[in-house]
Amino acid sequence: MRLLASLTVLVGLAMPALAAGPEVESMRVETKDKFILKGEFWKPRKKGRAPAALLVHDTTKDRSEYAAVAENLHKRGFAVLSVDLRGHGESATEEFNFSKMDKEKQGVAWTLAIRDLEACTAWLRKREDVHSSNLSLVAQGSASILAARYAERDENVRCVALIAPAESGLAKDLTRTLKKIAGMPTLVVTEKDGRQDAVRLVEASFDEDEVELDELVEISVMRADGVELMKDKRLPATVSSFLRKHAVSEDD
Repeated sequence: MRLLASLTVLVGLAMPALAAGPEVESMRVETKDKFILKGEFWKPRKKGRAPAALLVHDTTKDRSEYAAVAENLHKRGFAVLSVDLRGHGESATEEFNFSKMDKEKQGVAWTLAIRDLEACTAWLRKREDVHSSNLSLVAQGSASILAARYAERDENVRCVALIAPAESGLAKDLTRTLKKIAGMPTLVVTEKDGRQDAVRLVEASFDEDEVELDELVEISVMRADGVELMKDKRLPATVSSFLRKHAVSEDD
C-alpha cells in the first residue's frame, strides 16, 4: 500500500479565530424532529452557483472552532455553512444541553445529530447561489462519523475532510462506515502524535484494490498538539486546497 507517499507534514503556529466579514449572515434551520439550529453562512463571493462546504464541529464544541477554516474556504470560492449542532453552542437550550447529559443520552443525541446535517444540506440546496449537487463535508473529532454516514447516503457529496478522527466512543463505527464510501476523496488531518493512528485508520478503512490512495486519500500531519490542532495556521489552507482539488472543476 503506497500510503506513506501521501503523507504531508505541515509546520504551523497557533492562529487566533478570524472575525466575520460583511458577506457572512446569521441563519437558523429547523430539523425534522423540531430542533432549531443556529449558525452562520458565508455567501459566495461571485455571482452564480458556488460549491458548498458544511462544517461540523466535535462534541462539546461549537462552530467557533471553524472560524479560520470557514473564512479560508470562502476566499477560495466556496459557499460555507457552519452551525452549532443540537445541544451545542447557540443551539443548546435549557431542556437540551449536550454537556449536561449523561453518556447514554449523549450517545443517543449524537446519533440523531445526523438529522442536523440533513436539515443543513436541505437548507443549502434551496439557495439559488449554491450548487445543489456539489457538497463537501468537513468534520472534527467524533463528528467524523456523522460526516461519513451522511456522505454514504447523499450522492451530492464530492469529498470529505476529517480532522482528528478516531474510532472510539461516539465514533466507534468509523472504519466500517468509511469502507462504505471507499472511492470518495478523503482528507485525514491529524496532530503530530496521532500520525500512526491516522495511518492505521486509513489502512483499515480503504482497500488498495478499491481506491488509489495517492489520488483520493491524503493524510496531513500538523505539528500542533491536541486542542491546538484547530488553531494551527496551516489547517485552513490544507482543508481548502483539498476541497478545491476534488470539488471544483471548470464546469462549476
